[in-house]
Amino acid sequence: MKKITDEQMKILRDLISTHNTIRYGILQKEVHQTVENHTNRMLALAHVIAASEGLHFDKNELNGFILLHDLPELGMKQDITTWLIDLFNAYEEQKTELTRFVKWLDKYEASLHMIEIDFYSEIPLINFSINTDRLIKATIKFPRLKQLTLKYMDNELRPIWERSNQMNDFVELRNMLEE
Repeated sequence: MKKITDEQMKILRDLISTHNTIRYGILQKEVHQTVENHTNRMLALAHVIAASEGLHFDKNELNGFILLHDLPELGMKQDITTWLIDLFNAYEEQKTELTRFVKWLDKYEASLHMIEIDFYSEIPLINFSINTDRLIKATIKFPRLKQLTLKYMDNELRPIWERSNQMNDFVELRNMLEE
């Protein structure tokens, strides 16, 4: 696979930013996260997580795979250019550490976002449990990320559960993540 150029990165960014697709959660509730927002969150997390875990990826390749990973969700798997199809096929084959990292990051960010939605919109606890379980499975791969996730839960999410008088449930789920 050839290196991704800056011009190709712009094309990928434009493809994502021209759509306003709303993502849905486990129970098909609207969560008000566009694919662009999800992708931007992944871009923000990717390099920090990779560096903290000692993973060294080419910046353009990592960003390129992140930008294209949800194109099918946008109905955009058509043959735009050969390089884009080659890149997408490389992502779908999941043969490299980089493509597997992006796939993992997609699951991690989506789970974390759904937990945020669960907290702020007070969706029933069953949804929170499902998303927490997914987050636990995602953090097993990266121990340092597990610590960052626990810190985030303590600093950002705990106050919301304290206000809803469900601290026992929060502590139980947090302890599951900590194990």
